Formats: sequence, structure tokens, C-alpha cells
Amino acid sequence: MSVFEQPSFLSSDFPFVCLSVTDVREREVLLLVFLFVDSFLSRFDVKRGYETLQLLVPTCQMVDAASSQKISKASILQRSVDYIQQLAREKQVKQQEVDSLKKEVMALQILKK
Repeated sequence: MSVFEQPSFLSSDFPFVCLSVTDVREREVLLLVFLFVDSFLSRFDVKRGYETLQLLVPTCQMVDAASSQKISKASILQRSVDYIQQLAREKQVKQQEVDSLKKEVMALQILKK
């Protein structure tokens, strides 16, 4: 497949069905524009994902506010994984506390009767 051929995953009339382009060269240019925009949006979504992680994970703040040095993407991912594991441990502890309190309530209800 050459650069200007339409990828096989696209139907023969997508995304050109509404454009009614008959010139082959115009079609090739439109396809390149379409692929570029799609690629750009994917990169934008990834960048926005890293920014969101950095905002949500407390340990992903800037390393030094004075130097305004940003942390690496790998560090953001590692700190995010660490934070998720920490939250899972905290959830497990809270669940154990809930179970313990439920048992205590059941025991008190039995004693009350």
C-alpha cells in the first residue's frame, strides 16, 4: 500500500462520502489530512491523560517549584501505580474495619436479646 492509498480498514467511501471528491489527488491530500488530524488527536489525548494523572495523583506534583522542573512521563506512571496500590491497601484496611464493626454490631444485637 502506498502512502496515498486508502487504508483497508476504511470503507471505500469513508471519509470521502460527504465530500464527493472525484479528483484522485484531492482524495490523496484529504486522506493525508485526515490521518494527520487523527494522529494529532491521539497524541493530544495521551498528553491530556498524563496531565490528568499528574493532577489526580498527589505525589506527581512538580519536583521543585522554584526550578519549575517537570517530572518524566515514566515517573508519572510509576507514581500513579504506587498511588493506586496504596489506595488498594487503604481500602483493604477499611474493609477489615467495616467487617470488624459488623461483627461487633451482631454481637451487641445478640447480647441485647
